[in-house]
Amino acid sequence: MKKLFLIVIVLITQNILAQNQDSNAANSDVIDAKQLEIKPDFPGGISKFYQFLGQNFNLPEKGENTGKIYLTFIVEVDGTLTNINIVRGINPAMNLEALRVMKLSPKWIPGRIGEELVRSKYSIPISIN
Repeated sequence: MKKLFLIVIVLITQNILAQNQDSNAANSDVIDAKQLEIKPDFPGGISKFYQFLGQNFNLPEKGENTGKIYLTFIVEVDGTLTNINIVRGINPAMNLEALRVMKLSPKWIPGRIGEELVRSKYSIPISIN
């Protein structure tokens, strides 16, 4: 019985350590956009991004409808946006709308280090007036 208990503990420990290594490897290849030689960009530039937001953002009827929503996301090497998160929002309805619109975003131009495309973390405020 003691041997069985010891084997179970060893297997659980190995499993936990393997998961930690996998998650560290997955996160290690994401580089903050501020550190890149060429930062990720929306097709046509940041002004086109805000134009895209303005055309697609629907103001919720309830709650406060002005302020800033601060977002972070990862621009993948193929330009898709993943891990879209609200860092600081206005209210739940506005935050959900910001997430909805970000998921509609066309592919971005990914960041680069030299000639290599890289996954990068990007932060951006959205002003709602």
